[in-house]
Amino acid sequence: MLRSLVGSEMCIRDRTITGNVLVAAGSIGYLGVFVAQYRLDLVDMWKRKLLELGVPTNMATASLRGTLEDPVKVQQWAIQGLPADGLSIENAIMMDKARRWALCIDPQRQANRWIRKKEEKSLGEDGVVKASDSSTKLQRALESSVRFGRTLLLENVTENIDPSLEPVLLKQIFKQGGTDMIKLGDSVIAYDPSFKFYMTTNLRNPHYTPEVSVKVSLLNFMITANGLEEQLLGVVVGKERPDCEEKKTLLVEQNAQMKEELTQVEDNILALLEQSGPDILDEDTLINALDESGKMKAEIEQKMKEADITEREIDRAREEYRPCAYRSQLLFFCITELGNVDPMYQYSLSWFKNLFLGSIVHSMRADAVLERMGHINRHFTYSLYENVCRGILEKHKLLFSMTLVVKLLQGYDKLDPLEWRYILAGPPSIDCPLPNPDPSWITDKMWIEISKAADLEKFEGLDQDVTDNISEFKKYFDHDEPDKISPPGIWADRLGLFQELIFLRAFRPDKLLPKMAQFIEEAQGHKFTTPPVFDLLLSLIHI
Repeated sequence: MLRSLVGSEMCIRDRTITGNVLVAAGSIGYLGVFVAQYRLDLVDMWKRKLLELGVPTNMATASLRGTLEDPVKVQQWAIQGLPADGLSIENAIMMDKARRWALCIDPQRQANRWIRKKEEKSLGEDGVVKASDSSTKLQRALESSVRFGRTLLLENVTENIDPSLEPVLLKQIFKQGGTDMIKLGDSVIAYDPSFKFYMTTNLRNPHYTPEVSVKVSLLNFMITANGLEEQLLGVVVGKERPDCEEKKTLLVEQNAQMKEELTQVEDNILALLEQSGPDILDEDTLINALDESGKMKAEIEQKMKEADITEREIDRAREEYRPCAYRSQLLFFCITELGNVDPMYQYSLSWFKNLFLGSIVHSMRADAVLERMGHINRHFTYSLYENVCRGILEKHKLLFSMTLVVKLLQGYDKLDPLEWRYILAGPPSIDCPLPNPDPSWITDKMWIEISKAADLEKFEGLDQDVTDNISEFKKYFDHDEPDKISPPGIWADRLGLFQELIFLRAFRPDKLLPKMAQFIEEAQGHKFTTPPVFDLLLSLIHI
């Protein structure tokens, strides 16, 4: 029955290999620069088109990972520091399979660290060069790596790539006397096929011209929410339950080794069968070798089953700390958005992790895991706020507090995205179903805001209510401090503090900031609306 099942799977794979390989090749050629969701959307579009054209495709496995992933290799990459999220694994497969050399968009330097670890034996003394280094140093490192088959890592690449790299990027290799040669500058040197070349850039959103893009394999290594969550989970468990994290790391390494041994045994069995004569029953050596291989395979599979049970038990213990890791990754993506406010607001992942580690060490202890996680969360949230406020302009501090609160609410699905979009962007159109009831104090812009707010679920009927009760809303509009009183009529009970921000945006936008401060205080406390006084000593400590 097992043989029949394997045979059936082989038949399906052979029959559908055309479509699957087409999707995998398209992914390598075109998808490296995109984020995870866009990659998924494009692959789904391709699969629908293949189905429409009648190209044989296995829809369940028609993806880059489903077609080209090698579990043994992936596990080895994880040990070497590759993040465990799907985007990073796809990037690693593209890097491994693509013909062009990789240029990684790597603002958090994850790809850089992984490449250094993966290639540490072949990098050599001059194997890491910065794009800002002199052309002489780059040329010397390039020639040495190409000639001796070593790995070269070029860091901090800008949007313009040094023209001297073109022969390597285009692989302008030619034969001379039976030897592969390449011309670098004025020198013609031997080309060792073991040579590897990687490039990384710290730019968050670089713009590469088509001329550059066709010469390299652009890979988007920007950190994902899932990848960061796993990393922070490792950090918090490593501090709170070091025994648990050590066992997990050891098991991952053992599993990778056992899978590699299992693959070697299976390859050995196939090689022996291929070399055998027409009647394998007459070959005692082959039968004994197959018997030994079978026993070894059974032992490895049994060990892997036992390791899998142990790993699941360890994972259950680690999961208790996941809420802390999840909340912390939300905060990281909150501070990365500050770069949209001002390009000088840039924060590295290593700085963020060190701050997180400091909160684990210095926060209040507790026996119960849930209580302990609460202490870490509170300490880290304020520590992050305090450190970020130290480096941003005064006018941006309240904006940062608001972003922090909103990001946390969004992470736990406690915020209507349409309401948040309204606060940020205002009305999506200028059509008003009802006429302005009193143009003497309601401007056209104000009436558009009121009319479009009425399209939101909690504001349904607002425009009609303003028309019917114009005097009540006029009193609210004329009040000196409308941010400190409740909205008129039914809206006092119907709206929460966040919805009152929308209400004020429509009627009295000049009072939106004081109301925003009230909202932040209610969500996170008074200290998040009172930026800390600058302390030089603390600043030096946290450098």
